[in-house]
Amino acid sequence: MNELTIIIPFLHEGEEIDNTLKSIRDTAKDKVDILIINDGCTDGYDYEKPASQYNAIHYKNKERLGVAGSRDVVVSMCKTPYFLLLDGHMRFFQDDWVEKTLSVMKEDHRAIYCLQCKNLLPDFTIDENSTPTMGAFVNLTEEESGFYILEPHWTYKDPEPEKSVIKIPSVLGAGYAATKEYWQYLR
Repeated sequence: MNELTIIIPFLHEGEEIDNTLKSIRDTAKDKVDILIINDGCTDGYDYEKPASQYNAIHYKNKERLGVAGSRDVVVSMCKTPYFLLLDGHMRFFQDDWVEKTLSVMKEDHRAIYCLQCKNLLPDFTIDENSTPTMGAFVNLTEEESGFYILEPHWTYKDPEPEKSVIKIPSVLGAGYAATKEYWQYLR
């Protein structure tokens, strides 16, 4: 039995779902379960085909729930203790990423981890000039009207370079991993 499930909520990703699933299977083989959740696509693309081809479970929401709602639905369906949330347009470039991810996650079951991501160029090669992200944070800015605006920002500089794990206050974008138990605890 696998320990890690890849969860991919998406809307109108088309061929990118094929590419992401292929990249996962090319690097992780059958060491992970994959759940893709279609949040009401109307683009006419056959998402069942890549799901079947790459041994992934395809679930389609009856109505649009958005990314957060879709994540919650699929995390509840997850049969493994650990999961990784991804966008539908990701690539993997290391064959040992599953083992590395699980080894860190097993150190603390009450944490959410952000995997480092680099930007891809239009030909889907790594942009060697891009800086990997270290998670995200959100500033609250009060406007004259008295309303607050959430200003999300990506962290590009590791504030504690001697540590491999740093605190991140926001879950933005893709590449976040946690235990199913902790995610459900946080709600």
